[in-house]
Amino acid sequence: MIHPIAAAAFSAGCLDVKPATAHPLDFWRETLDKIPFGKFFSMEHRPEAISGWAVDETTIWSATIAAPPFTPWPDGYGEVVGYYLAVCEAEKKMAAWEQAVMDMGYEVTGNLRLRLPSRAMAIRAGLGIPGLFGPMITPLHGSFVYIGALLVRMTPPEGTRGPEHDRSDGCEKCGKCASACPTGAITDDGVDQTKCLRYYMGYPNDMPEESYSLMGRLMIGCDACQRVCPHNSGIVPVIPSAEITAPFRLEELLTAPDLDAVAARVSAAFTNKTKLQIQSVLAAANTGRTDLLPHIRKLADEEEGTLRRVSEWAIKKLAKP
Repeated sequence: MIHPIAAAAFSAGCLDVKPATAHPLDFWRETLDKIPFGKFFSMEHRPEAISGWAVDETTIWSATIAAPPFTPWPDGYGEVVGYYLAVCEAEKKMAAWEQAVMDMGYEVTGNLRLRLPSRAMAIRAGLGIPGLFGPMITPLHGSFVYIGALLVRMTPPEGTRGPEHDRSDGCEKCGKCASACPTGAITDDGVDQTKCLRYYMGYPNDMPEESYSLMGRLMIGCDACQRVCPHNSGIVPVIPSAEITAPFRLEELLTAPDLDAVAARVSAAFTNKTKLQIQSVLAAANTGRTDLLPHIRKLADEEEGTLRRVSEWAIKKLAKP
């Protein structure tokens, strides 16, 4: 018989949901400490520190929500990876699930307030396995999922998985993701996220010039590794609607970006004018948009730092015969 908390997750639109114990996520912490990107993480690894509840009276409920990839976007627009446009809707579903669980009378520390590693909790719960490229791989939906979690004050149901399941063997390490990675960030040891294009989007001051042309017309995210993963071979890309693409027209982003419209579609963490304009300049240069040169020259003249540096590079690229 399905647990009422799981039933509420399915009613809210989740694909799958499973419980896990709230023991410390020590294996996650140990793994994170070994990789260069670990120094940027400030996440907690002890659920008890988040909720204040003892391990034996806490259950971590993890759930997945569909975040499928997109087909290529129309000409003249930057591209946003499907996951980042699925986050806003996923968070609404998680909020509905949390409210339903609270309506049952449970105490809940919800998804949006957690500083715990959702992927590690979901792997412990049995929702999937770790992929060499980083994301969790699920049996039916591959890695194209959003992971959310609730801490619920309750004794873990019978059969709930614990830390003995944290050390998953992971994927087969076929190497296709490593070969597809534009920057060589993936090796047999895993991902050095400080070399990933997605990292440079968040920290553009660290972006080396050799990565400028690798961006193509990406605005937020890069799923090159996920698209070649055999576990994702059955995932059908979604055609982005005109409503989705509208705020990402390159000309508007370079001149007067509608940040409210962007924020309505992606998480607020990605609604940064300077970062969007940096990616827009790169997208314009990489797609040969010589008609946008006046706007790029204006940015080169008026802006400072990385945006100016990128604009100057784009001007030279677009000026070449």
